Amino acid sequence: GGGGGGGGGGFGAAHDRMRSVLKVAEGEAVYDMAWYPGMSSSDPSTCVFLTTSKDTPVHCWDAFTGEPRGSYCAYTDAEELDSALSLCFDNLGRNQVYCGFNNQIRVYDLSRPGRQHESIKTYKRANRQSVGQRGIVSCMAFNPDLSGLLAAGSYSRNVALLDAAGSGRLLYNLQGQRGGVTQA
Repeated sequence: GGGGGGGGGGFGAAHDRMRSVLKVAEGEAVYDMAWYPGMSSSDPSTCVFLTTSKDTPVHCWDAFTGEPRGSYCAYTDAEELDSALSLCFDNLGRNQVYCGFNNQIRVYDLSRPGRQHESIKTYKRANRQSVGQRGIVSCMAFNPDLSGLLAAGSYSRNVALLDAAGSGRLLYNLQGQRGGVTQA
């Protein structure tokens, strides 16, 4: 039976021997994580990953030691901590961190932990018209062709295609999904 390595139970004995080699301590459930796309084990400076969880800043972790390398904080207009719900690194070599929030994406410089960021508004309302992608940015991914095209999914059942290499402007808003988009 099963597709695994031994017996009918799936993964078999090999799975039983697997042990965690790295643990990091997040205070709450993790919403999302992302590996640095240029990671190379022979270059420890590239061995990092990001996590975001409830009521915490985005954390950048050392993949060898589990020690934090930096935090990227977002605050509401009322100066309350705002947690990102999705994450991705840019794939253009600019070392930027993209963090999905409600109606916006905040972009941080990986080399400058803290609060400083740029905002890409995904939804705007002007003159009684709504433009863009409304709601929580639930997932993001860059086009692997290095064009800077960023796909951002939403729980509001659409996918925005953004020019992340330039102004961050909305190029297309693909609508009609049957449910919230959780993978881009």
